[in-house]
Amino acid sequence: MLRSSKSGEADAIDPADLTGRLQVPRNADELSRLALTFNSMLARIETGYRSVEQFTADASHELRAPLALIITVYDLPNQLFVRILDYVPSFTVRPDNH
Repeated sequence: MLRSSKSGEADAIDPADLTGRLQVPRNADELSRLALTFNSMLARIETGYRSVEQFTADASHELRAPLALIITVYDLPNQLFVRILDYVPSFTVRPDNH
């Protein structure tokens, strides 16, 4: 019965919520050591996931400004050219009658 309850606890840990842990039995037997080991493993997985999540957020933040600058520098000549064309009067080229 105790083994099936531990299995049910492990199955109940939500992969989307890495804070879940197994209850550790009070007696110092193999099952309690296994639960401690499992909880330790979950803590390491959670820490690793949080580190990757933080790195991704930091990298995204650090890349946002340089990418915005690159896009602006790339797009600026096109915008200026279109604005200049708005101010140039339309004319047609006529062949010289020499």
